[in-house]
Amino acid sequence: MKTFPTKTASILAIALSSFIATTVKSQTWDTLGAGTDNAVYALAVYNGNLYAGGFFNNAGGVPANYIAEWNNDWQQANGTLSSYVTTLTGTDSALFAGGFFKDADNKQVNNIAQLNDSGWSAMSTGMQECGGTEINAITTNNGLVYAGGSFSVAGTDSASNIAVWNGKKWMPLGMGVDNTVNAIAIYDGNVYVAGNFSNAGGKPANYIAMWNGNSWSALGKGVSDPVSALAVYNGELYVGGNFTEAGGKQAYEIAKWNGTSWSTVGKGMDMYDEINAFAVYNNKLW
Repeated sequence: MKTFPTKTASILAIALSSFIATTVKSQTWDTLGAGTDNAVYALAVYNGNLYAGGFFNNAGGVPANYIAEWNNDWQQANGTLSSYVTTLTGTDSALFAGGFFKDADNKQVNNIAQLNDSGWSAMSTGMQECGGTEINAITTNNGLVYAGGSFSVAGTDSASNIAVWNGKKWMPLGMGVDNTVNAIAIYDGNVYVAGNFSNAGGKPANYIAMWNGNSWSALGKGVSDPVSALAVYNGELYVGGNFTEAGGKQAYEIAKWNGTSWSTVGKGMDMYDEINAFAVYNNKLW
């Protein structure tokens, strides 16, 4: 299961403020009402509004269990969830939420659900495992929804920590990966998955692997330790986490993959730090 530091609430409070500041092109920080009463783990935009998900039960003085909507003020997001949210992704037609919750607006959904104009709905029977199931990453591409985390069943089929939703049912990506998925990205038409695993599709793959629609492959030697974030920028895939090597080369916490080989990104970060998230904004990688 992916863990979150206690300082996340403060970090995400800054991120929430940043959304408003950059939206109105201001040069100063601003708050979003009274904020939330506990940690925020994920942000996404849907229908022109900002959604926040996390471990809170109140947003701006309004009861909002684990997810809330900001539109000049805080409000419930068409109902509440039964436990915490770790990932959100918005599209033109829906908001997808994943985490560690059984119900959405009193409907059983099992750790992943979608919100649209009709309210919350289940995606088949969601994700399950004989233990602690959690969804850490959701990415959409060409009408498909990819979800990764810690699970062994997606819908009615076996799926090892990664699965794809075609609008009607969940399908596994081959044999999947042998441990937790923390991040998913679409790069050069392929699906890249990263996390805390050492095997993809029955083959060695150190913390990151590629699915081409039919089979899994490793990215060379991969990286030396778990990955938390992926982003596509300037035609390359950027990888962030808590590692010191990528492709056998020294790379502190950040590296990039061009489809065939690894390279460093400047001098990287301090070797004892960790990168948890990326965003591309104003033609820059943050």
